Amino acid sequence: MDTVKLVQKATKGDDEAFEQLISTVRHKLYRTAYSYVKNEQDALDIYQDTIYKAYTVNSHFVSSQLPQTFPNSSGIQYILL
Repeated sequence: MDTVKLVQKATKGDDEAFEQLISTVRHKLYRTAYSYVKNEQDALDIYQDTIYKAYTVNSHFVSSQLPQTFPNSSGIQYILL
């Protein structure tokens, strides 16, 4: 299934589509978090918080926004705050 369709389904509450979107960025998100904090536990906390935030605000996904950008940008914002 293409990314646009997955985003559309995820915004309508399809948990499986959301999981598929997140699975494409899991490793990148963790690596990005770890590169900022240099601590495995802190990176995992940021990773989990970012996925939770993406899930709870998934109605803010828009079709033009790639799922690769949303978790990383919100994760980086979390790190910097």
